[in-house]
Amino acid sequence: MRQRRLLGILTAACALAVSACGGSAATGGSSGQGLVSGGTLTMGISTDPGNLDPQQTALSIDNQVAQLAYDPLIQESATGSIVSGLASAWRESGNSATFTLKKGATCSDGSPVTPSLIAANIAYLANPKNKSPLLGVFVPPGITAHAGNGTVTLSWPKPFPFVLQALTSVPIVCQKGLADRGKLAHGTDGTGPYVLSAAVPNSQYTYTVRKGYAWGPGGAATSARGMPAKVVLKVVSNETTAANLLLGGQLNIASVIGSDRSRLAAARLFSREALVNLGEMEFNEAGSRPTADENVRRALTMALNLPQLRQVITAGNGTTPPGLVTLKPAPCHAGTVQGHLPSQNLAAAQRLLSQAGWTPGPGGVRQKGGKKLALTLLYPSAEGTPASDAAQLAARAWAKLGAQVHPQGVPDTQLSSVIFGTGAWEIGWIPLTIQFPSDAVPFFSGAVPPAGTDFGHISNPAYDRLTAQAAGQPGATGCPQWDQAEQALYQRADVIPFAAQTEPVWAKNATFQLGGNGPIPTSLRLLGS
Repeated sequence: MRQRRLLGILTAACALAVSACGGSAATGGSSGQGLVSGGTLTMGISTDPGNLDPQQTALSIDNQVAQLAYDPLIQESATGSIVSGLASAWRESGNSATFTLKKGATCSDGSPVTPSLIAANIAYLANPKNKSPLLGVFVPPGITAHAGNGTVTLSWPKPFPFVLQALTSVPIVCQKGLADRGKLAHGTDGTGPYVLSAAVPNSQYTYTVRKGYAWGPGGAATSARGMPAKVVLKVVSNETTAANLLLGGQLNIASVIGSDRSRLAAARLFSREALVNLGEMEFNEAGSRPTADENVRRALTMALNLPQLRQVITAGNGTTPPGLVTLKPAPCHAGTVQGHLPSQNLAAAQRLLSQAGWTPGPGGVRQKGGKKLALTLLYPSAEGTPASDAAQLAARAWAKLGAQVHPQGVPDTQLSSVIFGTGAWEIGWIPLTIQFPSDAVPFFSGAVPPAGTDFGHISNPAYDRLTAQAAGQPGATGCPQWDQAEQALYQRADVIPFAAQTEPVWAKNATFQLGGNGPIPTSLRLLGS
């Protein structure tokens, strides 16, 4: 699957991220093909997942891989409803929720899933010293867990909107993995429908089905007809190669979103799709960076032809994002982007730079205090030629403004270490895949790295005020404030969502349902060729 998103989020989880989301109606054909049980299903992934610890990553590729071997307390179906998982029943009241565990659920080593195991997971995630990127995104800060007789009660000190949906993206690790996190870097210790049985990094990962598993979404079981006995994740970084392998039957499932998608559509392959943000521009607002100045951020934005950039980065398949949330079913439905981003105006952008103290210098590069306006643009190298071409197009536009911008393609697996670690960037095309507006809050406010996840060092009082108001209201009742909060980010040029694109996931001799982290494992079915 194509994996470009931070959090399944940077987790915060469609298709292939933060909590689950519903894909579009299926297209293409599987008509007349019968189910085949016990075979091997091969799925293409565009990049190696790297660290397999499901509680120490915010990359959507890792979330997709993790769902094969790990379950949450409750699940979200492909249509967006909350259904049973490790818990068979649940009750939310104020700032707490009680979950009744499903009898018979076990870890891959046969040990039972107990309330104390769930409580230990919550304790690990809630401890800031463990630096889990899930804390504050899917896990409420300050959360505690009380293990009862067949139940576990979670409590959190402050309102946490969409909490049940968020918990569907919190994988439960079993006891051996909790005791030795090193085992999770290259292995699995979970309750999920599959177990990692072989791994060749940067090549393929083989997962073997668990017999007797019957606590998937809504009680889904691995005994269902057509369920693959093995799932092989094959790293295929080139989309044309992935399309060829699909058409030739060497891959059963892969995401192909570029020009090769037309060949797959013509072959009438089965597909499901989701809309995701592809072009989302953030700025490093740390005090010493030029982009800490709002006038500089606004000038950089106004120098760009955003519609043209959208067409290039999406290879002509793009659209204006509805907002920071693109996944369905979204709790808030008002479009926040259309009409709220600045139009291209080079003269006005140049005036803003002059007001910020950046004056024309040698070679057309502006300078201030003897320093050139030299900036680094990060973009996801996994997006290939369209992203590279768009980055070069933006750099040329910024050169006319007087900014010397160096585009730097970064693999998904290295992106976190740059934005959360070195901080060596000024402009980033870092699309978050989120289902709930509250998922974005830790990334755009609060503590900065290494203590937190506000990687852009954003401090936007209006955003903070509006999100605090929205968080105090249950569910969708806070949507007007969530929408206004997003627009507050655009107004200060903290975040500029400029391109969204549908992502088809294709299948040959297989079918599936699409969830927040890609094809739902218990929905995978092999078909006769």
